[in-house]
Amino acid sequence: MEINIVIPESTPRDLINLNDFILKQSIEGLQDPKIEQVPAGSGEMGPGIFESIKTLISAASKPLVELIKCLQKYADNYRTEIVIKTPDKDVTIKKGRAMTADEIQALVTEILKAK
Repeated sequence: MEINIVIPESTPRDLINLNDFILKQSIEGLQDPKIEQVPAGSGEMGPGIFESIKTLISAASKPLVELIKCLQKYADNYRTEIVIKTPDKDVTIKKGRAMTADEIQALVTEILKAK
């Protein structure tokens, strides 16, 4: 399953930091998270705008649970909000509140249904 992870109103550095944070967690079943870029428009210079982190995740719930825990920790530490974009629905992880096991499982179920 392919998912995109977005930090609303972020800077390129925010996405780089989040990508590095995800990579350091070494989540089994998460395949090579990469920062996606929108190409520069005509008449613009530079590499383009960092848009999101795209990754493939196995269709099992364990890697997804670990990713959500990782994103929750990041959102709490950096006092930000993170959006997981799926084809059918966007799921938001908010700062400053730890999720219970039931809340994490509900998010996992929601994301898996969206595939």
